[in-house]
Amino acid sequence: MDFESIFGRIVDGITGAGKWMSENKEAANLLGSVAVAGGSYLAQKEMAKDALKQQRALMEHQDRLKQKYSAVPKDVDLSYNLVFDESPNLANGGILTELKNRKGGA
Repeated sequence: MDFESIFGRIVDGITGAGKWMSENKEAANLLGSVAVAGGSYLAQKEMAKDALKQQRALMEHQDRLKQKYSAVPKDVDLSYNLVFDESPNLANGGILTELKNRKGGA
């Protein structure tokens, strides 16, 4: 088979399909509607897949941010000894010392 015979068969098929559609308008409408519905279904299915991928990516990004910014340091020294005496510094000689003195301390 050469190119002309293949091209001729394609043209003949298209011409025949055109004649059939003009003779059977209701059937052609039905086939066209089915093709459009199938295409719409496939497009919506792909859009739903894309939306799920985007939602999953957003959730993973939020999880990474939460892990990064809400991490609690492991080795934190929570011991703090507050010593009251008469030497003036941040904790002494002010309100805390006055409270201690009112309670009958040194």
